[in-house]
Amino acid sequence: MVKQVRVFIDGHHYYVPERSTILDAAKMAGIKIPTLCYYKGLNEIGACRVCVVEVDGYDRLFTACNNTVDEDMVIWTNSKKVREARRTNVQLILSQHNGNCTMCTRSGNCSLQKIANDLNIQTTPFKKDLPKQKGNPNFPLIRDYQKCIKCMRCIQVCDKIQASHIWDVVNTGSRTTVDVKDVYSLEDSKCALCGQCITHCPVNALHERDDTDRVLDALNDPQKIVVAQIAPSIRTAWGEPFGLSPEKATIERLAEALHLMGFNFIMDTDFSADLTIMEEASEFLEKLQHPKDNKFPMFTSCCPGWVRFCKAHYPEFVDQLSTSKSPQGMFGAIAKSYYAKALEVDPHNIYVVSIMPCLAKKHECDIPILNDACMEDAINTGLDKFGEIVEISVPFNTRMDTSKFEFVIYDTPGSNSASNRKHFTLLQASLDDQTNALPVIITTPDTMDSTDNNDLLKLIEETGTALDTTNAIIVVNKADEKGPNALNDKKEKCESLK
Repeated sequence: MVKQVRVFIDGHHYYVPERSTILDAAKMAGIKIPTLCYYKGLNEIGACRVCVVEVDGYDRLFTACNNTVDEDMVIWTNSKKVREARRTNVQLILSQHNGNCTMCTRSGNCSLQKIANDLNIQTTPFKKDLPKQKGNPNFPLIRDYQKCIKCMRCIQVCDKIQASHIWDVVNTGSRTTVDVKDVYSLEDSKCALCGQCITHCPVNALHERDDTDRVLDALNDPQKIVVAQIAPSIRTAWGEPFGLSPEKATIERLAEALHLMGFNFIMDTDFSADLTIMEEASEFLEKLQHPKDNKFPMFTSCCPGWVRFCKAHYPEFVDQLSTSKSPQGMFGAIAKSYYAKALEVDPHNIYVVSIMPCLAKKHECDIPILNDACMEDAINTGLDKFGEIVEISVPFNTRMDTSKFEFVIYDTPGSNSASNRKHFTLLQASLDDQTNALPVIITTPDTMDSTDNNDLLKLIEETGTALDTTNAIIVVNKADEKGPNALNDKKEKCESLK
């Protein structure tokens, strides 16, 4: 049984487990002590000095995150001395931090911003001293030296969890900061682009390259046929930025939202994942036929971050890596070859957008040797950036009222003509209230005429669902219609099909 010790916190006594930190003891008592650099089990170094508390019998203040309680210890978490120390420490951090919060992607989700607001800090008496910015803005992982607060979280997660050892403390005194280790630039390092340093950074000192404008430009280009490929994790989590429950954040709503934004075709990366499995299996069988010329075992991974890690830290296994492209790369190649031929369009006019929560996949799109299928425009956007694009293009509370949708047909490879209509995947919307009175909205390729559309209605009726299709609206997915307002035009053009 763990021994309990008595402590006094802000005038009240509590019993907490022996060797508990002051921070944990206060939490057990329901008292919140602000923290900035602290990350339980990973970064408990007290670098920011924001969690300081006053302890009777000592002149100096104690950091609550890495000092343990003693029997009958008297702790004050909100005394005048503590409040003034916290304000001064945060003001010193702000003096070396670029505080352009309105233009920061972490605004509203920034630990430093919240603590500064909680401490009612509106100005700082210290002179601004911002370091010089450096680095390649086109690299997927961007470090903003003017926003770093030296919390050391990135160092800890990279060393202790990812074992990549990319970051380190450099310089001395007031010039102390965090930078890449052993090399001058981040792109020359052994970084696997796992993105964990971004996830653990409490501010915006580490962030991904923003490709939002490139996506919006493609959607507004009348010459481009924009194809989205969606990763499985996006299908699961895409509703989180909008506060949608899993029951409402269905694949049907996702597909229709993308169509409203101006995407011409929405595909699932699972299709190319199957291709990857087949290609890797074929490669393995080929190697088995020539065992003396190959090393075993053969390693495969759909994750370009894993491949980068292996090449950087275990180069002795490079010859044993599969040469097959990842599902993202294979999909881009298929879209620019087979799908372009099926659509009878110039492959240069097909623009592929990968919606995936992976920093390494963003870099994979930029590798010249993998862009041999004129894929120079294929890019990647993560879940947060996808949310920003949707918010810009589709106001969910008005335009995206999916309670009016009964069924949505999801694009699949080979669904570009009436002869391939059988390849459509009919997906039933997960609606709270499904009634036969709801209209049916179907998105179909523009190559299908009214006869084909009537056949599609018959196809729905053949599924056994008793739907009233007399008031059905057929939304034709036109390649030359762009933007969120295109849906109204499509409805007007299809009014005769009711």
